[in-house]
Amino acid sequence: MQAFREVQYVRQNRLFNIIWIPTAIMWVLFVQQVLLGQVVGNNPAPDWFVIILWVLVGLGLPYLWWTARLIVEVDNQQIQVRYTPFVNKQVAMADITAVEETMYSALSGFGGWGIRFRPDGTRAYTVAGNNGVTLTLIDGKQLLLGSQQDRQLANAIRARMVS
Repeated sequence: MQAFREVQYVRQNRLFNIIWIPTAIMWVLFVQQVLLGQVVGNNPAPDWFVIILWVLVGLGLPYLWWTARLIVEVDNQQIQVRYTPFVNKQVAMADITAVEETMYSALSGFGGWGIRFRPDGTRAYTVAGNNGVTLTLIDGKQLLLGSQQDRQLANAIRARMVS
């Protein structure tokens, strides 16, 4: 039985600009060179290369932007963390020794939002904001889950932890 579920979408404006500027450039290059047949630059890339770049950047980046999300689900046996399309991780309730609501700084603490690893073994899965839940695991490592509903998430985990 699912006790908690939160879905957070990656929608920061700065990231939006980083993604859409190269996407727009690739679309212009693709249309001008491949569709209209007007070579771009003094030493143009072959059409097949422009098509590959257009698929990767012109279509791939917007697809990642649209589908990227952090999904955290808590049930009686485990916490499932999915940072689609990159991570699908389960943490058994029996592996958790402590749960703490946490305020964190994504930039100074982890170098930004997203999937982050620190040298001390701490992993972080964050999307936005500065609230989350830190899990301490039986191996001593920590896992930070960014959450806009940190209190509810922490309470759902505490209620299901193995004593």
